Amino acid sequence: MEGKVEKIGFRSTKIRNLEKSLVTVSNKKMIESELENLSEREMIRAAFPLSIDYAVPFNMVQEFINELRENLNANELLQKDPIIRFSRIRENAIEIQLVFFVLTRDIDEYIKVREDVLFSILAIAQKHKIQFTSPAVELKQV
Repeated sequence: MEGKVEKIGFRSTKIRNLEKSLVTVSNKKMIESELENLSEREMIRAAFPLSIDYAVPFNMVQEFINELRENLNANELLQKDPIIRFSRIRENAIEIQLVFFVLTRDIDEYIKVREDVLFSILAIAQKHKIQFTSPAVELKQV
């Protein structure tokens, strides 16, 4: 469960989950569970594949990857040297794996930066005539 701790009592802890419901969890259960304090992280990781149509010439794919890498390295809100690698040959596409870290603890800012990255991916893809297969992007926050 993800949420914001609202109150820690003697027997239980109240957590406001992402759906804005108030959930009460026994402290015994909290003690026995692994807890991750997301507000203490220094950055948030994003990872997703980009599935590119086989019809796109390989040199255009390389140009797309190079420009995308330059674009992400220029973004001051991202950790330098994102991972952008040709990772897999699939039945109907080649797959590029993209992993980057957004330098924020704030989830709203993370979502905004991630959106900016996705818009830049689309702009660079259009410039290089890159065609994605469906589904083009499967975004995961990790």
